[in-house]
Amino acid sequence: MIHGAKIPLQKWFLAISLMVNAKKSLSSHQLARDLDLNQKTAWRIETCIRSVMAKDSVMLQGIIEADETYIGGKPRKANKKEDREPAKRGRGTEKTAILGAVERGGKVVCSKDGERTDWTCYPGIYSECCGYERLRVDNIT
Repeated sequence: MIHGAKIPLQKWFLAISLMVNAKKSLSSHQLARDLDLNQKTAWRIETCIRSVMAKDSVMLQGIIEADETYIGGKPRKANKKEDREPAKRGRGTEKTAILGAVERGGKVVCSKDGERTDWTCYPGIYSECCGYERLRVDNIT
């Protein structure tokens, strides 16, 4: 968010404090006046801060169970019976992979990825868990 920006760090933190302490909302025009910036720059700062604030970071704890599923329609059949190939199932399919992890008696985290099919390639699910030893998955490698 702040990395590589030409705006001084003090203005970023001042913008964050103004946005957090605003009773309702803070317009980009008001932020531009407060920080002595251009309105477009203030709007960009606001959108960056709002996007980071909107991210839901849930840390799963305890015993976590994870599994994957594949979502998509059936493949279309060829006209001739000789041209038909059997549709692949499971990991070999062309469908979109949806991964989910659930905390026993609690929160749920989902991740969508159509390319990868191995749990070790999904840092999104692993980053939501406290410890790898508490993650239970079915027999996949």
